[in-house]
Amino acid sequence: MSQLTKLDSSLILSSLRGQISEINSRLSVLSVRNEKEKNLNLINRSTINRQLLQSLPRRSQEKTFDNNHKYSRLIRSVDPTSQKEKDFLIKYFNLNNHKPKQLIKSKFTFSRPKMKKLRPTIPPKATRLDPIGNPIKLTQSDLDKGLYSLVNLGLVPKNSEIFETLNRKNDPPLKHSQALFHDFSIQFEPIKPEKKGKIRRKEPLMFTQPDHVVIKTPLLDMSFEKSKPDSPTYHTTDAMETTLENTQVDTIDVEKKKRAKAALFIQSCWRMYKGAARMRRHRIEKAKVDIIQIYYKAYKKRVYTKNFATSLREARSNKFQQRQEHLKSNWKSLTSSNWYELHMSSDLSKYPDPNNSQIFRVFLLTNPKISIIFISLTDIEVEIINYYELLLKLSGINQDNRLTYIIPSTLCSTTMTNASKALYLSSRDLVDLKKLYINKPMLLVPHKTTEYDEFNSGFLNAPILGCLASVFHSFLPTYRIEFLMNNNILTVPGCCGNYTYTQYLKHYKLLTKQYPKRDFEIYINNQKNQNPIPWDDKTLVLIRIIGSYEKICASFFIEPDGNCKYFCSTKLIGNPEFAALYPQDYIDEKEIKDYCGKLSEALYKNKVLGYAYIKITKEGVEDFELGISRYYPVHIFIDKLLKGVDYNGKYYVPYQKYPELEQEVYVDDMSNFIKLEGFEKKEFSGNFLHDLSDERKYMWIWDVHSKDFVGLKMDSIFHMCRLESVLYSLSKNEGTIYLPYSSLNEGCLSLIGIGETVNNILDFIAKGFFILKQICHSDDGNVNFIANELKINERVEEYKEYSENKGYLIELI
Repeated sequence: MSQLTKLDSSLILSSLRGQISEINSRLSVLSVRNEKEKNLNLINRSTINRQLLQSLPRRSQEKTFDNNHKYSRLIRSVDPTSQKEKDFLIKYFNLNNHKPKQLIKSKFTFSRPKMKKLRPTIPPKATRLDPIGNPIKLTQSDLDKGLYSLVNLGLVPKNSEIFETLNRKNDPPLKHSQALFHDFSIQFEPIKPEKKGKIRRKEPLMFTQPDHVVIKTPLLDMSFEKSKPDSPTYHTTDAMETTLENTQVDTIDVEKKKRAKAALFIQSCWRMYKGAARMRRHRIEKAKVDIIQIYYKAYKKRVYTKNFATSLREARSNKFQQRQEHLKSNWKSLTSSNWYELHMSSDLSKYPDPNNSQIFRVFLLTNPKISIIFISLTDIEVEIINYYELLLKLSGINQDNRLTYIIPSTLCSTTMTNASKALYLSSRDLVDLKKLYINKPMLLVPHKTTEYDEFNSGFLNAPILGCLASVFHSFLPTYRIEFLMNNNILTVPGCCGNYTYTQYLKHYKLLTKQYPKRDFEIYINNQKNQNPIPWDDKTLVLIRIIGSYEKICASFFIEPDGNCKYFCSTKLIGNPEFAALYPQDYIDEKEIKDYCGKLSEALYKNKVLGYAYIKITKEGVEDFELGISRYYPVHIFIDKLLKGVDYNGKYYVPYQKYPELEQEVYVDDMSNFIKLEGFEKKEFSGNFLHDLSDERKYMWIWDVHSKDFVGLKMDSIFHMCRLESVLYSLSKNEGTIYLPYSSLNEGCLSLIGIGETVNNILDFIAKGFFILKQICHSDDGNVNFIANELKINERVEEYKEYSENKGYLIELI
């Protein structure tokens, strides 16, 4: 017994060792699988995993087991994400395998019905390719489906004639009957789900065979009836072997079958070719139709846009005319009170043309009832603003809170060339203007009237001292001459009209014979062209005399009530003009006023208001333009500065007595103006003839440009003027005055000389050019050209020698 017990114990131990080794191997396999699944990042877990983890004992999740515990190794090595381990744990811990609850359908919820899939029965490929050589059994269901089903299955050729079958009177295969509709009661009936997988045809479908079928092919004409009415199944060979008279039909040989196939293939290819050709033609026609539609739509859109633009333009012009009529009716009441004027600067230009050439409009503040808002495209330097404030103060013009500068802020300010357009695009400035000057009388005074001035006028509800933009731009050089001729205003010799090239040569030769020593100005289609190229059709041509004669420029104002207000007239110097001399004694002032009155009357009839100027010679009117001339604001400044009177074509200032020993002092630290201390100008008394003693004249050179001026400051020029005694005396009313534009960085400025005679004026201008020549070291500019035209080079050299003898050395850094 002891030996048996030993044997039994050894067997038990060996079996236990085997079980332990088996458990160890299983655990090692489970640990390796756990590492693999962790490396694959198996994140998605089912609802069973979550319930399983929640149902595990807390000690298995929170507490760590000792190595001596019998379940410690088992719990640590189990991976609940593995399906096998889940089954093991569920079985080991007697857990309930909870399944997700199914949704309980209420009587108000309905599921989407599952439609039965159509699974057509297709005959074998051999039968489809050759239904005669490889017949199949025709079941009653196939026959009941109808003749078209047999054709679609390939059992009957597509070119078979079925008209005899369809036209049977006794038993036609197609009958008229009422269509069957489903009842709403079967809408929610349960439908048996279909079995997945392939459906094999176990029982033949029961269909009725047609009584008579006629088959006609290119090589065969046969028909068949029911040969065995009682039998449920038939063969295709039975149909082929029987005819209407129960006669036998010969079988078709192989060659005929091949020919029939070839004929069918050729016919199909031919149909494909014809269909493709028709489709090609259709695509071409469709492309043409699309192009026609695109052009037609573009045409209609263009017509609509044009009509819409014309309607807007008409509405805008109507409102413009209403504002102008309101201005005409209220002009007297407006001038009796204070009002604002919105002045636009000149267009942005490039060197050598100066920018802000209309900055001299600030001198219009001589009227104490006007406040000016000046719109500038370029920045005006602070020293320039301070200098103009000094000039206004010296002229006796009070500009406190009456002068405002506005620079419109737009995104494209660097490329903007029109001040009116810049203001229109700067909505912030427009809104500020409307808020600040609401219910206050305001007038727009543009440089050249454009459609943007009309937009600004409509937004600010302010009339324009001018005309419509379309009317302004219609006054081209040729039209202006025609306008003067039509209103019986004498013009300079010339001709204007629509001429051919031969007619133009004829007129040109006649004018050269009549005026052999004169120069001519030629305009072709309103464009200056001294050497025109021959042309074919009639073209608008203007030929007029210029040069070798003196002319004047007269400024006047067309008031809204129709009256003409004459301002001044100056003599133009040079060809082209570069200076103006005042006063002029070339043409009688009465004759000038007559010309201005006739022209203003004619312009007023064409609904033109505001400022204008005219160029006159002894031979007649040369030209006229709309807008403020450059001479009128400067004439206002000099008139207020001198405080004189224009009498019989000459300008006089009151007689002044000057102390002999008293020395003049500078008015300002940054200018060249001097005056006697405590000096006050004498005003004219009642006896005008007794006070007339001193005559004054002035010459204004409006454009002196050089690239060497770029980067200069007015302070440096005035410093040089003080060193060389190039000054202007307010007490003696003579000297040299500089009038800059918005900035010297543009390389442009203007110069004024005031004296008793023309000779004295040239002396003061020569002094001013002496200062400028010290700055200009290059020939790029017109400084030398103007000095040569005025013949002041010798005087400039004399001042230079005098300066060197005095020991002054002037250099500009």
